[in-house]
Amino acid sequence: MSIYQLTQIGEFHENHCEDYVLAQSIGSDRQLLAVLDGCSMGEESFFASALLGHILKKIAKQAYFLEAHHTTAKQTLAEQLPTVLKQLFTELRSVKNQLYLDTNQLLSTLVVAIVDEKNAEAEVGIFGDGLVVANGVYWEYDQDNRPDYLAYHLATDFEEWWEKQEQLLSISDLKDLSLSTDGILSFRNFEAQVYLDPLRAIDDLLINSTNLQNERMLVLQLKQLQDETAACPGDDLGMVRIIL
Repeated sequence: MSIYQLTQIGEFHENHCEDYVLAQSIGSDRQLLAVLDGCSMGEESFFASALLGHILKKIAKQAYFLEAHHTTAKQTLAEQLPTVLKQLFTELRSVKNQLYLDTNQLLSTLVVAIVDEKNAEAEVGIFGDGLVVANGVYWEYDQDNRPDYLAYHLATDFEEWWEKQEQLLSISDLKDLSLSTDGILSFRNFEAQVYLDPLRAIDDLLINSTNLQNERMLVLQLKQLQDETAACPGDDLGMVRIIL
């Protein structure tokens, strides 16, 4: 199993990359992957994506510890994903209250997956915009620049919110899975004022099998893509890829 991660500030941004990426063991044979994209119209959006990402890391580490010290049966992936998200809701509510944060300070999209390496399966949730690529097939989620952020629903009962979620994927026979923020669709040759075909960036970064032996594969592929096309991402870019 190999995991590759990349964040890259976009040409439209100056001070901070608002995307955050994580890959964290959540069990002996499971990985929690996520990419988050802070809302540029929110307040300190780089903080929102990083905060949610760190909370998810904490949840994954706790689950890993509990699995090692308990003999109870594992949840299925379809059970574990909402369990993780419910914990995220609880932690986020607590932090919001403790730090006196406004909802606008917590706006971040989330694409999250739990991958079972042993059974080659994944459960994926897309909350806002983002891209998922599995075994060479991709799903693009675009909410027309009006993502339904998690932070909008912190006052809602979690089960009520979860029942309404439709942007979910269950993937079997998994060999190769990538999650990306929508920055992957923003590559542009700024000198020529021409946008790059999004399929070129998706193929080169999330499907291509070159340099898989190098842990910096995504960095190398991104540099090669930029050298060949003179295109750079306009929006921030965050991606994680796992190959079983």
